[in-house]
Amino acid sequence: MGNITKLITILIFSFIGADRINLLSDNFNFFIFTPFIFLSIIFILFVLSFHLYDLKFSWLFNNKLSFHFLSIYLLTIIISTIFSMDIYLSLKRIVLIFFILFVIILILSLYDISTINNILFKSSILGSLLFLIFNILLSLNWFLAYDFTTIYINLIPDEIAYFVPRLGGYSSDVNRGTAVLLFFTLILYNFSHLNRYIKYLVFLNIFFILISFSRTIYLMMFIIFIWKFLKSNRSDKIVMGKYVLISFLTLSCLLIFLEFRSLIDIKLLIDERINIFDFSRFTSSGIHLKLIIEGFFTAFSSIKILLFGSGFGTSYHLIEGYYWSGTKYGNYHSMYITSLVECGIFNSIFLIIYSFLYPIYISNKNIFLDLVIGLFFFNFFYQLNVEPMFWAVILLFYKTNYEINNG
Repeated sequence: MGNITKLITILIFSFIGADRINLLSDNFNFFIFTPFIFLSIIFILFVLSFHLYDLKFSWLFNNKLSFHFLSIYLLTIIISTIFSMDIYLSLKRIVLIFFILFVIILILSLYDISTINNILFKSSILGSLLFLIFNILLSLNWFLAYDFTTIYINLIPDEIAYFVPRLGGYSSDVNRGTAVLLFFTLILYNFSHLNRYIKYLVFLNIFFILISFSRTIYLMMFIIFIWKFLKSNRSDKIVMGKYVLISFLTLSCLLIFLEFRSLIDIKLLIDERINIFDFSRFTSSGIHLKLIIEGFFTAFSSIKILLFGSGFGTSYHLIEGYYWSGTKYGNYHSMYITSLVECGIFNSIFLIIYSFLYPIYISNKNIFLDLVIGLFFFNFFYQLNVEPMFWAVILLFYKTNYEINNG
């Protein structure tokens, strides 16, 4: 049963963030039953049936300070739910985040870090190939105007107006999807010396990260690149430079070809993406900045919201004047501001401490610190606190740190 359990674990990480797939079909669009949830339920059943005595939770409890930080963060979520302005929605969101944490903790408690790294390597290969397949289908859907969508798989691509499609793989949100792809890419980069074909896959992944045209991902990738570049030796710096340069040149050639064939409009695309100083409600950057400012003032407008929050997942009730206002997916487009409004100031503080400040502070840094730092800056302008990949990275850092400390 051990090999079957390991295979399920590989598939869990491979499909992490795959919300274009709804195993219940689009007839249940109020609940997206993703492969991650389905596979995680099977994994839990296997662990409880065959591996219950193999679980070792010492990595989670050994560092009492980090465990207390996580506990306080989760406690403040529970408190915000009790005082929520929409307790039904808050309960659904809290079940989701506790489910994600439970699954990731089970996985990290079942395997040692060597086995986990092997699982992540295989998952990153499969996950990257799945991204490639989905991006090809999304491109065909956009350029050929032929809808490949089924009741189980949504293949309608995101886009920047009519300028160009935005490819986020198997994720319906380009920013979230490309963050997952960057996670796969960094895992593969650390193992790229094992196989030359892995290097080609890393190049391909970087190309698809660039073609996402996500400014938030560009910021995250830039931060990680600078961090790794500064602490790398000369030969590693050359390798990193080659990856980025070749991927950038490939992207440039592709865009020029598509422009030449009148399939996209590069000028309008560039103008839209670099227009970051127009702070009106009609531009992406303007909306982001206004939401962050509004969220900050909303949090401090009420003692109840400041201390206990409006309720986990309820920020959309407070946002007005935007085209998606009133929909359950509305938020302040910043994990820390949304956390401040929905769950109160202590929730936001301990989220920052647990997911960034404490990993920076403690000794014995490991390879997952690169992603920890990148995600911190990413979440200034986005939010991944109910995404499995985010918690996988944070908990992988603590698990690896524990095993390093214990030889």
